[in-house]
Amino acid sequence: MEWSVDIDPEAALVRIRAWGAARLEGFVGYAREVQEHPAWQPGMAILVDLQDLDLTPMKADDINRLVAIQKTYSKDAVSGPIATVVSRLVDFGIVRMWEAHVSSTGRNHRVFTDLDEARAWLLQQTGRSRP
Repeated sequence: MEWSVDIDPEAALVRIRAWGAARLEGFVGYAREVQEHPAWQPGMAILVDLQDLDLTPMKADDINRLVAIQKTYSKDAVSGPIATVVSRLVDFGIVRMWEAHVSSTGRNHRVFTDLDEARAWLLQQTGRSRP
């Protein structure tokens, strides 16, 4: 799994793009990269583009481990809206399973199959003019 992280401080937006075959270490790696980035600020909107990532290698145990790791993050650290975009129905289901597990953390997250819809939702959530 490979990824790129772009943070636009003026738009208060984090863009994460991942591709290849999903791995737990990849999700942990890009989260760490975001949190260690000098432009990162809690409350930023996050757009996660997984359209070119195959999530099927992620098994239920991997998702449970990812959820356990993410629950250790401060709620304030990840307080902005998060939109995840996938291209396949199976990946949509996997992200929804993750979403169900982390819903108790109070994170504002939605999964989409259309990048423009995800951007529009982030705009609605933040009241900003551009994602």
